[in-house]
Amino acid sequence: GASKILGVHTETTRDHAVVISSAKILTPKTRGELLHELFQIIAALFGARGKRVISHVGIAVAGAVDAHGVVTRSPNLSFLDGLALRAYFSRRVGKPVNVMNDAQAFLAYSMQYGVARGHHNVVGVVLGSGVGGAIAFDGGLVAGAHGSAGEVGHMIIDLDSHKGGWNVKSLESLASAKTLAQVGVGYAKLG
Repeated sequence: GASKILGVHTETTRDHAVVISSAKILTPKTRGELLHELFQIIAALFGARGKRVISHVGIAVAGAVDAHGVVTRSPNLSFLDGLALRAYFSRRVGKPVNVMNDAQAFLAYSMQYGVARGHHNVVGVVLGSGVGGAIAFDGGLVAGAHGSAGEVGHMIIDLDSHKGGWNVKSLESLASAKTLAQVGVGYAKLG
């Protein structure tokens, strides 16, 4: 995400996921630092596995990701634009790597193990530094032509605030966790 990175080693079955170990850092401010820190987190989680075998790595990114694991656009982390994360980490870790939008990853997890389990048509909204969103239809995630279907954060709420510039009020500018904290509204953190 735009403010923090959470790495989690899970053991999963068809019905549940158990967290084995985790690591959390603040999001670095440059591409090089981010790649270095992500690798350090992955290496730490591999090292904490004990006798467990890690079969693959998943990376969830705040931004649009194409079918090849390339970050096509990350509004809050523009230094990631054009970065081929899947190819980069597949070479470095020697395991299959999947890269997807963070809100889509959240919804996929929720449909497999969480509150959306058993539901086939779901809209998920994620509050963090920004506002993310994802859509599932007939049991599958809808990525859209550019990998950003369901991203509701930049939806314009108040076009009258436009006044000749692009400083419009979007859902993200009005309802992100960061904005809510600034105005003193609490929110519940999930999982």
